[in-house]
Amino acid sequence: MSKPKPKKWDDVPFETWKYEKQTEMKHKIFSYYLPLWLRIVGRYEKRLNYIDGFGGLGAYHTEEDIKEEKYISNNFGSPIISI
Repeated sequence: MSKPKPKKWDDVPFETWKYEKQTEMKHKIFSYYLPLWLRIVGRYEKRLNYIDGFGGLGAYHTEEDIKEEKYISNNFGSPIISI
């Protein structure tokens, strides 16, 4: 199965993919566990290299964005969440 083509927007300088349910769940889990994990690891190491092999484009659009023809949802992915 091939990845869908990204959507280009006039109002933002980046492209987005459709925000699928499994991606939304990944981001919720990631947003919850990353700070906890960093707190634990940060006790022992002050520097951390983080690699997200499935980071994607870093931004996702919803059906509402498509209807409005404007990127308003601000659904950012794990590359942005991790910053």
